[in-house]
Amino acid sequence: MEFIYELLEKEVGKLLSKIKVCENLEEKAELIGKKNLAEHSIRLLKKCDENGVGAGSIFTKLPRKVCDSPSSDYRIIEDLETDDNKYWTEVNIEGKRLGNVRLGEGDVVIEL
Repeated sequence: MEFIYELLEKEVGKLLSKIKVCENLEEKAELIGKKNLAEHSIRLLKKCDENGVGAGSIFTKLPRKVCDSPSSDYRIIEDLETDDNKYWTEVNIEGKRLGNVRLGEGDVVIEL
């Protein structure tokens, strides 16, 4: 992955050089947009790399909620090896402000 990071960083450097000498506002705006896109791509790739997200990962977009209430959401639970939901427990995630993750329709779950 280092090769790709270096490639993108070099491109950012080239774009910065072009931005510095560019006098046409439209062209400068386009160059800045490309630079921002390359920087965004670097951050996104690093986040994927840090979390083990790869080309083989499965992305699942959550469906529309059945309940139309704004306070209804999806939760991550551990089923404790039973189909009886009275024994299920919500997963506590370290570092989260409320200790858990609340998901909404359209959120994406990534299976590594």
